[in-house]
Amino acid sequence: MSVIQCKDCGKDIAQGLKKCPHCGSSKHRSFISRHPILSLAGVIFGASFLIPLTRPAQDGMHDVRPGVRSAPIQAPKTTAQKSQNSESQKPSFDTKKALADSKDFRKSMDEKLKQYYATQSDFLKSKKLADAFSENVASVLSQNLEAEVKDEISQLSKTQRKIFASVMQQTMMEGGQNFYLTTSGPSNEILKAKYSLMSDALAYQLVNKHDLVSIAKGVGFKKVILTDGYNYTVTYTPE
Repeated sequence: MSVIQCKDCGKDIAQGLKKCPHCGSSKHRSFISRHPILSLAGVIFGASFLIPLTRPAQDGMHDVRPGVRSAPIQAPKTTAQKSQNSESQKPSFDTKKALADSKDFRKSMDEKLKQYYATQSDFLKSKKLADAFSENVASVLSQNLEAEVKDEISQLSKTQRKIFASVMQQTMMEGGQNFYLTTSGPSNEILKAKYSLMSDALAYQLVNKHDLVSIAKGVGFKKVILTDGYNYTVTYTPE
């Protein structure tokens, strides 16, 4: 087992301990290990950018993913070919079913969050449901369900932000940090992180070194509040 020195008392301790057995300090642990909310947030937020990169190349386009052979450039289709294809192709995206699936998911998450924490899989599923609508705009328009889909995407985004806060809170609890994360506002666009030891120093690191506000902005939050629940509160508004 690796041995390191405690940053407070200087005595040798086993690597991986949460606290020094000699003085009780936890400063020997890295900031991320003491505040895992950031590492998880990066994973979740990063996934929203990584998912599109894993999709196969479309007609006439090259796949730019490393290690993947590019698809050959196809010759432009003639007018006759385009007409023939449009007549033979029918909308494969069932918008009504997608709306029903999305509403069922939101309902199930509302019930789940009353008793349990959400998971990263829940977050990714909510994103997948929203992406399905945006990727099938033609089918949505052809079925005259644009208004219904727009409203559902808005509702799904609200649920997604609740899931995001729940997943981060669970990770903090598992890491031994009593962070409480909640969302508020008509569209759940305000994220509040309550931690009894919140301070200017911790808030600075969360915001400036680990981009918490930028991460929150990527999920749709318009305000981030960091507080100790008593006398210290600071509010950030993503630009």
